[in-house]
Amino acid sequence: MSRLLNAYLNALKARPFVVQTISAGVLWGAGDLLAQRLSFEVRRHTTYAVQPAPPPNPNADPNAPPPPPPEDYNKIVAAIPWKWDTARTARMAGFGLLVSAPTAYGWYHLMDKFIPAQTTAASLQKVVIHSLCYAPFNISTAIGWIAYTAPGGTPDLALKRIQERMLGVWQAGSLFWIPVMAGTYRFVPLRYRVVVTSAASVVWTAFLSTTQTKQ
Repeated sequence: MSRLLNAYLNALKARPFVVQTISAGVLWGAGDLLAQRLSFEVRRHTTYAVQPAPPPNPNADPNAPPPPPPEDYNKIVAAIPWKWDTARTARMAGFGLLVSAPTAYGWYHLMDKFIPAQTTAASLQKVVIHSLCYAPFNISTAIGWIAYTAPGGTPDLALKRIQERMLGVWQAGSLFWIPVMAGTYRFVPLRYRVVVTSAASVVWTAFLSTTQTKQ
């Protein structure tokens, strides 16, 4: 395990752009896979609840055979098959590989060029700029990518989804991403930032998926 980690870190140091981009693609795909599984579990357990036994019928014949036991809905729930939408996971991995990672890589380098210090004050400045500039761009491209690459997606649909959802996702995401980005800018070296934030996106994607499924 340590050999694999050392090999990865050496590759990351030698080819930071390539390794971070590929890593982001893998992590975005993993995040979507986790999100699909979690949303499926939430959906099936909220759709099929255990049904209570019917109340006794006072007019029933006391000599009649007992009614059959109520159907075991727990078994029904357990038997519902889960189907992995591999095409959706591939689309999300493609976003991480082709859009999110390259733009984040350039953004982090640009931020360190203009604000090179990694002090607390400098990190807070970066977080504010990041939240107001890069975050809306990344959210918009993610929403647009998902809408456009899905079956039946069109540029008009992508634009509509961005207009409908960008502000709400940005507001909700700020509660999660501002602390994450504060820690990233303050403590994470530049060559690891894309990987770290892509790993955080796994958690965020799973959270969004489960909360949206409950609504």
